[in-house]
Amino acid sequence: MGKFNKVILYGSYITIILIIFSTLSPVALARSGNGASKNADVQSPGTIQARVKDKIQERNLTEQINQTENGTLVREQLREITLERVQIKEQLKIQKSSYQSSKQNFLQIRTKLRSGNYNDEDLDTARTYLNSSIDYMITNLEKVRYNLEQSNGSGTEARIAAIDERIHQLEEEKEAIGSASDVEELSIAANSVRGT
Repeated sequence: MGKFNKVILYGSYITIILIIFSTLSPVALARSGNGASKNADVQSPGTIQARVKDKIQERNLTEQINQTENGTLVREQLREITLERVQIKEQLKIQKSSYQSSKQNFLQIRTKLRSGNYNDEDLDTARTYLNSSIDYMITNLEKVRYNLEQSNGSGTEARIAAIDERIHQLEEEKEAIGSASDVEELSIAANSVRGT
């Protein structure tokens, strides 16, 4: 065998060895003949896949927990909003009923008040009518304010502030009605309420 043939033979061996090393994974080369390496840095492909699978499951579980927590929070917020709306509607119904009842009573005594033949009970009926109408107006304004608070439109703060001012004015008028001692004072207070 000539020198040239030995070079070709050794070159072939080196090529075969390089092909074998390139096809084997580094993990397979790191293993000993009897079992897995004790080295913690080198892991088998199955272990890596298992860890990746665990990470994916952990991430999915975390996302599910977050979605559940967020979903629970959203549901609770929706329940609170719905409950507030129901309470406002119920309060509005109660005030409307009270207003209608006191209005009927007032209409029965209105002629007495106009003629000047009234007593303290008739004044209390008129006072109750005016107070119930103010309460009904305040409840309506609170409903509008609540709807504005729930909307995210521009200029809602200014509108809410204006509504709060009207409510404050109506509450002051209610105090004036409570301190009125005769029909003239009640009439002045009623005109002031209409203006408000």
